[in-house]
Amino acid sequence: MVREPIPRLFALLGDPVAGNPTQEIVEDAFRRLGLDWRYVSTRVRPDDLAAAVAGLRALGFAGAHVTVPHKVAVVPLLDELSAAARAIGAVNCIVAHDGRLIGENTDGKGLVSAVSAVTEVARARVLLFGAGGAARAIGVELALAGARSIRLVSRDLARRAGVTAALAGIGAEVVDEPWPEQPITPSDATLVINATTIGMPSVSSADALVPVAWNDAAPGLIAADVVIAPSTPFTEAARAAGVTAVGGVDMLVEQAVLSVELWTGRRPDRAALRTVLEREITAAEGDSAVQEGAPR
Repeated sequence: MVREPIPRLFALLGDPVAGNPTQEIVEDAFRRLGLDWRYVSTRVRPDDLAAAVAGLRALGFAGAHVTVPHKVAVVPLLDELSAAARAIGAVNCIVAHDGRLIGENTDGKGLVSAVSAVTEVARARVLLFGAGGAARAIGVELALAGARSIRLVSRDLARRAGVTAALAGIGAEVVDEPWPEQPITPSDATLVINATTIGMPSVSSADALVPVAWNDAAPGLIAADVVIAPSTPFTEAARAAGVTAVGGVDMLVEQAVLSVELWTGRRPDRAALRTVLEREITAAEGDSAVQEGAPR
């Protein structure tokens, strides 16, 4: 009797992972590519992360996604980092190759890829709200893609300074400023990005809007939001003013495409990935856990 080859194994490492749609997205992509591979979502507490990574090695896992709160803590447990992951200082995707675990970060790549479908990123003048992990990853990828300038706006002085230093370190033209008392007029921007938590269900109504004066937007302006939802107050306000908006769903689809391609060497069906993601978001509507998204 001829035995089938042992399926390759992949995992999501995070805490929490309940409600995260990535397992369904990735396994659907594997099936469509004709691959009998497996993906499992595993809750890993911070104190168990080192053991979990050692388990990936011992069990021969071919790759993994890493989500909150492990994206930074996992870095010293890996053998190698991509240039982007090194600049960002965080990993959300692991690729096993020749016995080595290589850390990648697709957070910013997903957004840049989604935006690139509607406009040219090179030479873009960016207004970026936020200074957390998502903003840092997005800023790094925009800089590597040739963005002309990045204007960073955040309430957190220390985080803002850290992101500014990281971007300046890779040659980006960046200025940072505190959260404004009045909406910012994006007249000199070509791309406005919300990389904050504003728009997530857990955020209070007092913080529901990113301070942008959309009615004063320059022609051709593009808006992009990292919040994983079909629409958010940010994208709704942008579209109401005639601005083209890219949402977090677009970003997460691109992240999934990139991860599957890193693991398989083949590009999955983007439209099919979107269909599965939208189905899972609808099924989990009202569950704030889905707002995190695994690759982010």
